[in-house]
Amino acid sequence: MDARTSARSKLDAKNFAQVFHQIAYEAFAYGIDDVGHVALFRARQLGRNGHKGSFAHRVPSGILGLRNKLRLTGILKGRRVFGSSSGTVNRSMK
Repeated sequence: MDARTSARSKLDAKNFAQVFHQIAYEAFAYGIDDVGHVALFRARQLGRNGHKGSFAHRVPSGILGLRNKLRLTGILKGRRVFGSSSGTVNRSMK
């Protein structure tokens, strides 16, 4: 494999890792924990480490984990989180 091909495959892995992290974020935000865990695992396998984004996202995600951070912010924003893994949804408390 030449240097150009190697650099491209690393870039592709980085892009896929970002996509898997976004899938994990959305899955956890909608309460689909099983999909979120698998997507986050794949993102880590592809080299995604730590949390990107604002300071307000990175710190609680680093301490609590992405799933728990999203559950906490959902509650603070007035969405009650019901259940846990399969079929869990965030519902408005209003």
